[in-house]
Amino acid sequence: MLKLSPYAIGIYEQCPRRYRYQYVERLIGKYRKPWPWLTMGANIHHTLAQFLSVVPVAERTVATIEKLLRDQWRRSRQGFTDDEQEREYGERALAQLRWFASTQPVDVRPLMLERFHEAPVSDSVILRGRIDRVDEEEGGLHVIDYKTGKTPENPDTFQLLQYAVILPRVLGQPVARASYLYLEGGQWRTIRIEPDEVDKARGAVLHIATQIQQDTDYVTKVGGLCRYCDFLELCEPGREAYEQAGGGDESTEE
Repeated sequence: MLKLSPYAIGIYEQCPRRYRYQYVERLIGKYRKPWPWLTMGANIHHTLAQFLSVVPVAERTVATIEKLLRDQWRRSRQGFTDDEQEREYGERALAQLRWFASTQPVDVRPLMLERFHEAPVSDSVILRGRIDRVDEEEGGLHVIDYKTGKTPENPDTFQLLQYAVILPRVLGQPVARASYLYLEGGQWRTIRIEPDEVDKARGAVLHIATQIQQDTDYVTKVGGLCRYCDFLELCEPGREAYEQAGGGDESTEE
């Protein structure tokens, strides 16, 4: 049984060799690197989940969310090159959460927060993933995925559609809407979920699953993202591309 997630599918499409190292050879535990933007993102996600689940509605203030983040940050502060870089990422995280607490409805009672789900989409493929937030609305579910990086001009909605494939199989309710909430830019990107689009997404997942199941070469796709790959030291084409680009430490973020 092949188990896939939106993240795993994204890795395969980005670079089959990276997928092989992470999901076939299972080397991620040995080679995982503590990238600073991942630490920032994880801390923001954890803080939002606590803010909307543990904190009473009357106490959901900017001051409260700042304290939650600072407490979480003390527990998880990996990957920063120095104190200055950590302060920069910390200030970005605080700005995003201040925006959320001061502009978004804080009296919401989400149906689910940071919950892992999986569901079979064929006899040989399971689709799974951790979903940031699900609200129950009139007409169906609203899936919300928090993004802590820049707002793209044309967001790829395939991730959202995959969640719309999973949830009805788990909860027995349709997904009516799905959104990316870009916390840094303070913008929502929302799509209506139509049944035919969900069917197409399921078909696309199965197509990619077939590619993975039949792949014996796992060819390296060389590009600008090689510098951020956890497995760079194992991959000669990726190392060559990194060296030719002159190295560098600019971040890539969701």
